[in-house]
Amino acid sequence: MSSARVRSNESPSRRRSKQPRDGRIAKARPMLFLLPWACLTTVETMTTVSPAARPQSSVAVPMTADAPTGRLMMLSAVSIGALALPLPFVPERMVGRLRGALAHDIAARFGLSMTADARKILADPARTTGLQHVARTTLEMIGRTLLSRGPLGALTSVAGGLEVYAFGHLFERYLTRVRNSQAVRIGIDEAKLIRLLIDRSALRIMSPYLKPAPITVQDVVEDLRDEFTRWVDTAILTSASLPSYLERRLEAAFDEVVAEHQDERGR
Repeated sequence: MSSARVRSNESPSRRRSKQPRDGRIAKARPMLFLLPWACLTTVETMTTVSPAARPQSSVAVPMTADAPTGRLMMLSAVSIGALALPLPFVPERMVGRLRGALAHDIAARFGLSMTADARKILADPARTTGLQHVARTTLEMIGRTLLSRGPLGALTSVAGGLEVYAFGHLFERYLTRVRNSQAVRIGIDEAKLIRLLIDRSALRIMSPYLKPAPITVQDVVEDLRDEFTRWVDTAILTSASLPSYLERRLEAAFDEVVAEHQDERGR
């Protein structure tokens, strides 16, 4: 009764002034509900492309991207830790997983893909197959177990970690300087070639006839150090530049192996 009485006391003009406002609100509410859906549809139309509309090509498109800083060094360090485990076959499988992930990352940064068989060839840390592979793995496991108490125990693990680093560094160098195919996929034959070049380069790094690229060091205009400080600084800086020296030897060995392989194919 009270609400009806209040409504009856209102003037007709006041009631008429309220009706259009309510009518406008009632008409605007459906538009407000449709606004979020319209925005989502607009965003999806601008940002997504249907799979059928994406271009499919068998030609590699150059799209290199720099790897995150320290990724290759970190994977090499993890390989050293995995190879230090005195277990049969487990360390090798872990290193194989690391190499496979590294190969996929490098190929993807160059806009390339690889088949499952090609990845298996590149990821396998062993150079031998069959009974030779089993015997080599067993001997390495026995050597790690016997030498684990001495300072020589880490040599095999460090060597395996260096192989992982050499693989990643030289695989990227192959894609940058050697590969001339326009195919977007790395197959079995190319994977075998990459593996051959990298394995030969890793064996040739200790050759005394290898000539790595020199580094130009600028002379200091005025050296105010005494003789002892000069020798200490030289020893420290030489030790710190050893990884760079090994990397330059690895690159020089790879370039020589690639040149020899190209000469063999040209004959």
